[in-house]
Amino acid sequence: MSNAAQRRAIAEKIAAKVERLRQEIDDRRKHLAQARARGNASTIAKAEGAIAKTEEVLHAELKRLGPAIDRAEHAEAQERKKAAERAAIRARNIGLMRRLDALREAAPSIRAQWEAERKDEEKRLKKLKKKLEQRTHKDQFTGPKRRGRYWEKPIPLPPPIEQPDLSDTVDAAPPREGLIPGTYKVVDPDRLCLNLLDDEPLPASWTPRHVGKRFIEAHDVLRRLPMNVRPQGYSALWPEYTFEPGELAIQAGAETLAIGRNVVFRTASASEVARMSQALEWIVRYLTRCNAWSLVYLNQWASSRDATPDDKDAPVDLLEFIAAALNEAKEPVK
Repeated sequence: MSNAAQRRAIAEKIAAKVERLRQEIDDRRKHLAQARARGNASTIAKAEGAIAKTEEVLHAELKRLGPAIDRAEHAEAQERKKAAERAAIRARNIGLMRRLDALREAAPSIRAQWEAERKDEEKRLKKLKKKLEQRTHKDQFTGPKRRGRYWEKPIPLPPPIEQPDLSDTVDAAPPREGLIPGTYKVVDPDRLCLNLLDDEPLPASWTPRHVGKRFIEAHDVLRRLPMNVRPQGYSALWPEYTFEPGELAIQAGAETLAIGRNVVFRTASASEVARMSQALEWIVRYLTRCNAWSLVYLNQWASSRDATPDDKDAPVDLLEFIAAALNEAKEPVK
């Protein structure tokens, strides 16, 4: 039995008791009138005392009746409000499930598009590999065939870079190593993913695969953030010092390099933290009406260390939903 039904039952019980007390008072007053007509003093006194006690009980029950009715009406109003909210949530869930069903029906076409993109990427890599082989192993075939093979003209190597002779100079600094022309290029910082160059070109619009890649990157950055908070403990008063290159070489030879203070901890840069915040904000912005288990599965999949956008266990429906929302909002792909 619900709370509203219990409160309504209490109010009806009090109302029935009030009616019974009023009927009892009317009956006792009739008996009192008959006793007065007979002139029986003891009966009159008993009847008056009983009527007074019954009126006191009736007065107390009337005080209880009003608040009981108010509480019952309030509980019924709250129950109606909750029922309306549940109906609205059920309607929204039905609409979301219909949309997810529509996305699930469109999933084969999207997977086919992924397969086509993957095949195009393999073709592009083969062409690049072929061009690289032609640049590094260029053969020129001239003349007749000799001993089962053509004559191969060797490729002339560039002359070595001449370094200045500083043997006679006492205070001259050693030569600095520079970059060979053609071995470097300017890269957009946003294309640096997990400290490795992302050679895969950005899609023209948001795709589920790219959205999944952004979630995996966000969870990797989240793991590398400094979250451990603890007391400093014992430490020296002198500031930390830096070893010279010779000292580092000696420590490396003695296998004591990790014992010193030259230990590098990999953290996250400001651009990586900004990309992580943008990706995690999509869950709050676009998936607030999804079931809790769907969000938990999405985070568990993205936080696993061996997760890739092409996994068969990837939540394709949620990634497609977010990609469609980003394309509708005209968010730039990055």
